[in-house]
Amino acid sequence: MGLAAAAASWGVARVRPQQSPGATASTAPSHEPVAAACKSSLQPLIDAASAGSSVVLPACLARETLVINKPLTVVGAPGSEIRGSDVWSDWRLGGAGWVSALTVPAFRPNGHCAEGTSRCQWPEQVFVDGSPLEQVAQGTQPGPGQFSLDGDRHVTVSDPPLGRLVEVTTREHWIEPEADGIVIAGLRMGHAADAAQDGAIADGGHLVSIRDCVMSDTHGAVVSLTGRGELTGNDISRGGQLGVHGSGALVADNRIHDNNTEGFDPGWEAGGLKTNRPAGVIEGNEIYANDGPGIWLDGAEGSYQILRNRVHDNRGAGILYEISRQGRIASNSLWANGFGDPEWGWGGGIVLSTSLDVQVDHNVLAWNADGISVISQRREDAPGSVAHVAVQDNVIAGKATGPDAKQNYGLAWLQDWPGRMFDPAEANRGSGNLFWYAARDEPSSPRFAWDGDIARLSAFGATPGGTASRYVTDAESQAALGEAGVPATP
Repeated sequence: MGLAAAAASWGVARVRPQQSPGATASTAPSHEPVAAACKSSLQPLIDAASAGSSVVLPACLARETLVINKPLTVVGAPGSEIRGSDVWSDWRLGGAGWVSALTVPAFRPNGHCAEGTSRCQWPEQVFVDGSPLEQVAQGTQPGPGQFSLDGDRHVTVSDPPLGRLVEVTTREHWIEPEADGIVIAGLRMGHAADAAQDGAIADGGHLVSIRDCVMSDTHGAVVSLTGRGELTGNDISRGGQLGVHGSGALVADNRIHDNNTEGFDPGWEAGGLKTNRPAGVIEGNEIYANDGPGIWLDGAEGSYQILRNRVHDNRGAGILYEISRQGRIASNSLWANGFGDPEWGWGGGIVLSTSLDVQVDHNVLAWNADGISVISQRREDAPGSVAHVAVQDNVIAGKATGPDAKQNYGLAWLQDWPGRMFDPAEANRGSGNLFWYAARDEPSSPRFAWDGDIARLSAFGATPGGTASRYVTDAESQAALGEAGVPATP
């Protein structure tokens, strides 16, 4: 079987970008009003519905937080939208700019900001004609496209607000589920000042399913699912910290993109999706352009399946599987990830960090800072020694490197302490992995590692981590990348 046919049989070719209602291929959803403001609160519709029934919300723009305290299916009609902001129209011209008559509620700062910024500690939001303004430090005179708060929490903007739609976020949540058996479908939701590690929809541990929604522009995570719910067919973008916090039992066919807009430290917790849930399935998603890892499992103790996703252009690793066990990462397409942290294998399309009982197979990776990295470190929170890790039958294409370039591993087993990762009893192995580089073995820039860097693939193939490895031809590489939907060039 050729590489093209093999890739198709693995399933990577079947993963295609999911187009959610109203979303475009490359930008966050617009927040221009798509319907007239609701004439009254939507909460009475929820309150009057009997448990187990369905409620269809009208095609209007609601500015409120809905509380659902019984099993219901809540469906949005075309044009149904909820925003956590209010329209502010009362402004006066002051010395520093235009100052609001109203004041912003106090929100809950949380989290660690990226070096050199404090912006992640400021949950407040202002939007003018649908575009977000950048917040600057309290008391600072804002410039064009910026806003600040004064000591009494009035908003100051530089650009004249009169005659424009100015929306100021006044709520943390769009919907607050308080029961199991809740389904939320077909809604557009935006603007929320939720805290980091929270979501504008946070299930509170309840069984909640969110389907076919467009959600964006939060301060913390867009969605937080800590129960056993489902997240399917949604467009999730512009989360200030994360797109998805926690992940429920199933995360499938979503677009998760352009998250960590508020300058959170990706090494603390930021990016596309992060979870420590005990088990679940992450399948068929397109996860891209996040400032941090695309998919990050941290301390997951159950059998997680990460299957048939397209993960690309994330600043951190495409998939980071950290201090976790009993997972499978298979049939994913990953490219252009990891260039925000490319040192010592951390920029991998797939990075396994101090994890065990993991199988990585039939993935196609290209043009990442590194291909696949298996890392062992001394950690008190580790689930055990790095053991029973199998990396097999993957296709890995890498950029050419030279003496002055960053290390670009194809497949590396890396350890920075006297651990047991290379002990035969730990049963770590790699087999049948296929590699392409424009130039093959480069002694000045080793592409492989097993108990030390290895320059030549023939030598790597003699180790347990590189059994039956080989380079592929240009034609084989192009066929495999084409079948997997991966760009043919960096």
